Amino acid sequence: MQMVTWGGVAFLTWYGWGAFRAAFGPGDAQLNLDTTTSHSRYRIMITVLAVTWLNPHVYLDTVVVLGSLGEQFGDLRLWFALGAVSASIIWFFSLALLSSWMAPWLQKSQAQRGINFAIGSVMWFIAFQLAKHALFVQ
Repeated sequence: MQMVTWGGVAFLTWYGWGAFRAAFGPGDAQLNLDTTTSHSRYRIMITVLAVTWLNPHVYLDTVVVLGSLGEQFGDLRLWFALGAVSASIIWFFSLALLSSWMAPWLQKSQAQRGINFAIGSVMWFIAFQLAKHALFVQ
């Protein structure tokens, strides 16, 4: 467990460092979004399927977390499943609408630097908490 914990600390520290470099590094932090590039429907569908089915969080969240929670409801499992599916649909459609609404602001260099700074801060905070736990809690 110690090895996994310190591996997590190292990864989070490295990931946070990359985010801070992007936030404070020289040059323009703005993404190169070429709006004239068109992608084939096949490529888009393959990407969507890969992100969906190759994402380990799909299995952790859906099978392990929701499965164990749903099992507690006995005869009401169907209603729990319908509620979880409904919440998921509402959540992801809301994210899509919000991201399209905020796209002009999010494409600005200053916004991306702020996002990278926030990501770096969160990663280093989690790394610090993990390290503190590994060192002082036995």
